[in-house]
Amino acid sequence: MRYIYRVALLLFAIILLGLYGESCAENGYAEKSWDVRTEYIAVLDLTIWENEDGEIQITQIGRYSPFRRYSWFRAGDVILSLDGREPSIFFLNSLSNDQSLSVKFKRDGFVGEREISLELSVYGLPPYIFYQEHSSALP
Repeated sequence: MRYIYRVALLLFAIILLGLYGESCAENGYAEKSWDVRTEYIAVLDLTIWENEDGEIQITQIGRYSPFRRYSWFRAGDVILSLDGREPSIFFLNSLSNDQSLSVKFKRDGFVGEREISLELSVYGLPPYIFYQEHSSALP
């Protein structure tokens, strides 16, 4: 009897997944290109996506990211320039926490430019997280 219930549940799940796939295809979700390059930028605690046109788009803002401090940055924003230079994954990885820079971004036709500081002092992990026995991390 258990066997029949398990088979029925499996068939039900397969049917639901099939219907969900058809629904996604009708709504255009299946048209998304999976040939994308995403990159995690550790200094910024930011995940970005470089699309086919070479544009850098924010896909996820991490908990300790300097971008989280500023309410005008959101996932989906396209970074147009950093200090007047065209952004690239290499350039974003070369940034350091002691810098401040001007970020020009685009969201739904709106283009904005903001000056931000990349310091992680307020949003970084507290020193006691890194405490090890017999170390001087804590006084």
